[in-house]
Amino acid sequence: MKAGFAKREITPSLPAEMGGYAARTGIAKNVHRPLYCRTMAGWEEGLPFAAVALDLLGVDLRLREETCLYAASVCGVPRERISLIASHTHCAVDGVPDVLRKGLWTRQTSHVPREYRELLVRVIAESIAEALERAEDVRLQWHRSECEGIAGNRRDRDQEADPSVHVLTAVSRRTGQTIGGLVHFACHPTVIGPSHGSVSPDFPGALLDLLESRYPGGFFLYANGAAGDVSCRYTRKSPDPEEADRMGKLLFSSLEKMVSLEAPASSPSYASTAVSFCYRDALDGSLGETWLQQLTIAGQRLWLVPGEAFSSSAKAAGQMDPRTLIVGYANDYIGYLPDEPAWAEGGYEVEVSRLTADEVGRLWRTFLSIENDEHQSGGSNGIESHY
Repeated sequence: MKAGFAKREITPSLPAEMGGYAARTGIAKNVHRPLYCRTMAGWEEGLPFAAVALDLLGVDLRLREETCLYAASVCGVPRERISLIASHTHCAVDGVPDVLRKGLWTRQTSHVPREYRELLVRVIAESIAEALERAEDVRLQWHRSECEGIAGNRRDRDQEADPSVHVLTAVSRRTGQTIGGLVHFACHPTVIGPSHGSVSPDFPGALLDLLESRYPGGFFLYANGAAGDVSCRYTRKSPDPEEADRMGKLLFSSLEKMVSLEAPASSPSYASTAVSFCYRDALDGSLGETWLQQLTIAGQRLWLVPGEAFSSSAKAAGQMDPRTLIVGYANDYIGYLPDEPAWAEGGYEVEVSRLTADEVGRLWRTFLSIENDEHQSGGSNGIESHY
């Protein structure tokens, strides 16, 4: 397998309107840490692929389609082999995704930053082209660690959150140096509250800055997990940039204890399957369409979910196959995907969900059908029994 990495800045010009919080009133007048587009791209069996991680609240299907169209013309990567993943920082530009304004659903478009979105399309495509140019033979390896003190269940303070941290490293076969990778951790990056007018990637940015300092010249993507009911609401000491830095350092320190995971011998270095998923919007009754994607990277399967999955879904997927991770905020944004107990209890996530409980269950069954079709495993009711 050949892989390369690229990193390009996407910090907006100041002053800038920020989204993420309904309680936000001011505009961004300073930058805590720059926002970046980080890309891993390469070839597997002669076919190109690209995974792009963005310091944004989310991405929407229109942004994905415009990006894929432009990237195909620039570097020839087919749309089904392109993945866009947002970190879900709440200190990025409002209007990305276009369905949210100050963190709330909207059908209006007056808040959408068109010039900034055009910049994103161009920068993402150029970063894919750059990563492809830098691609070389690599050895991929997954590792696992645990980090306590950041993630907590925001609906139930007494319920523990999954502390797992998964790290992919790409090592050059030519030099033996680590040239990049990916970090997966499930938690809302909402340390910095709405009262601070700072553009910031929140704690994932601090983590990646430290990680890239450890591996000079290397770039690491960040993939959020099933964080719909997981945040740092009860673990943060203060809602400010300094606390985001502290939590980023805490997450970075946890990597000292990571252990390597064994990959199945027959697993491909990269594979992608993507399907269209149609649904009826529970908020206004309209028909919607989104994009579900499963990646296999060095034996680890990633379910790229276009919304905010609850942590119990990740637990069920892991019980079905410990090599399966859920990645949220990927390729589109359709909102919260509550689990069965949440539907019974109610609350904010249920009230604003664009999918009904039945539709959420059907979404997970669609991922299971991808899994079963690809690997002919005969199926499992690990997720399906959840609904």
